[in-house]
Amino acid sequence: MLRQWLPLALLVCLGLVTAQDGGIIETLNGVAELSELVTYLDRYPDLTLWLQGLSDITFLAPNNDAFAALADSSTVPSIPLDEADAEALVSYHVLNGTFYDFSSGEYTLVPTALSGPQYANVSGGQIVAAKGSPWSNAMTFTSGKLHMSESEDEPLNFTGGVIHIIDSFLTLPQTFKATAEAEDMLGGPAFAAAAITVPQTGQNVSIDQLSDVTVFLPMNYSLQEVGNVIQNMTWAELDRLVAYHIIDQVLDIDPNAPPHGQYTTYEGSDVSIFSQNGFVFVNNARIVGSPNWFFSGGMIYTIYGVLNPDNTTVDPNINDAEIAFAGASFTPDFTFPTPASQTSPSDPSAASSSGGLSGGANAGIGAATAVAVVALVGVFLFLRKRRRTARELGPRKSYQYPLQYPMKDFEVSISHTELVANAAAPARGPIKEFTPAVSVYSLH
Repeated sequence: MLRQWLPLALLVCLGLVTAQDGGIIETLNGVAELSELVTYLDRYPDLTLWLQGLSDITFLAPNNDAFAALADSSTVPSIPLDEADAEALVSYHVLNGTFYDFSSGEYTLVPTALSGPQYANVSGGQIVAAKGSPWSNAMTFTSGKLHMSESEDEPLNFTGGVIHIIDSFLTLPQTFKATAEAEDMLGGPAFAAAAITVPQTGQNVSIDQLSDVTVFLPMNYSLQEVGNVIQNMTWAELDRLVAYHIIDQVLDIDPNAPPHGQYTTYEGSDVSIFSQNGFVFVNNARIVGSPNWFFSGGMIYTIYGVLNPDNTTVDPNINDAEIAFAGASFTPDFTFPTPASQTSPSDPSAASSSGGLSGGANAGIGAATAVAVVALVGVFLFLRKRRRTARELGPRKSYQYPLQYPMKDFEVSISHTELVANAAAPARGPIKEFTPAVSVYSLH
């Protein structure tokens, strides 16, 4: 019986050696479900030659189903045929390093070979987030626009590294504006339009002109929590607020081992990142986004709260996200200031009680007395008309909105999964039917 099994064992061993010694194209060509990929690569001899010369890499190989899905996509009507686009797409599937598997539970950030002129805003190559499964060989790879691709097969060895077969193409990182708007993030357009001052040059640029940055983007509900403050800001004040949400480095905030300490923002002040109560905080806001949301300039984290550059005091015993603006009230339909509105806020008292960001409110101090009198008369007439209208309409039902988020140990507390899933959903009332005690965390 042993003699009968020996030839088969030798053939199996020879097959393994061949798989390990073969080049990447040879190895891909030996897998039936990768035939579309091989055909696609054959169109670009220079790209194929480049792949064959790489070493110590992990290649994420889209299978035939991935090609079919991309061809049927409404957003990408066909496989890229331009050579430059093909090179960008394929190079984003080349991970720097040989990875047979990834740790389960949390994402590992891996740089790729994608670093051409259009994607040079992340040093070392654009990033992919990889995560393993505790129950199987499955791995998840998250790319641009939070797109997820999966691999369930055993890795294939080749002379330059390892191949993982994935079920869909990775999505190339997009601009910050396109990335945030794709998720219906309320602050996306305003953040994208803000003017950020580069400390080294003093030049004003947009987020999409920055490199190697981390952006903390408040979830929609959090912005609505301070909506009255935001809509009374000037454009310059909003620029400053946005700049305080940007750090000049790409941070890997692993919830199990997050970074701790002070980090300088583009506004010039520091933010503190720390763990407390089982959560990770940046100042008064809780980080609820995982390290898997990329744009072409770096990383985005969703936060439960809005940061205030004039309220940098950290509560070391914080239970959950707290509002950092005095005088804030829930305003579901607030509007962001626009570049044309670089004047004083329409409600100076609201702006001055926001814990800072009140430069616009003080801009008219030196105005002539006559102008001030005219403004006061106008306000008086407006309020008189408003009271008359209210009397005509009759009593109006009032709604009470929470000024502090539910605590972690409350039974109605919102889970991390719920927060991330609903980060972009515009809130029209309190999250869950619960109004906790009012508590405003502010610095005077």
